[in-house]
Amino acid sequence: MNFEKLFLAGLAGFLLLISALMMLPFLGYLIAALILAYILKPLQRRIEPTLGPIASTLLVIILFIGAVLTPFIIALGAVVDDATRIVGDLNDLETIEFEELEQLIFNLTGLELDIESEITEGLERFTEIAFGGIAQVLDFITGLALGMLIMMFVLFYLIKDGDRLYG
Repeated sequence: MNFEKLFLAGLAGFLLLISALMMLPFLGYLIAALILAYILKPLQRRIEPTLGPIASTLLVIILFIGAVLTPFIIALGAVVDDATRIVGDLNDLETIEFEELEQLIFNLTGLELDIESEITEGLERFTEIAFGGIAQVLDFITGLALGMLIMMFVLFYLIKDGDRLYG
């Protein structure tokens, strides 16, 4: 009988350790969910009598996401507008003559420079770095998506049923 209890306790401890190791990369998201639940719970309590526990929790989370994402969306829109304006301005320009600029640089410094090849090499290096790191970008996006999903799940249940945790 003691051996069975010891075995079950050891198995439970082992599974607890495996679970903790699996959640370790997402510890920051879990802590963020705890902090946000502490902050957002009073708002959910005020809304709960009119909407119910599930709807009020969802509304609080949606309002929070909207409040966080709105500045980023506005900033992204401004960046896209600026980028399209710059591209439009570049398309309006005439072709740049590098020979005159190269001659001017040679007259001033005595260095022979091939600007067109330098620009081409720079663009090739940029595209190599940008597209060579696609695996890292996808890894980052996957980790972020999983972390946010875990955070929203934990946040929902901490706001909705968090009172049951401590009494």
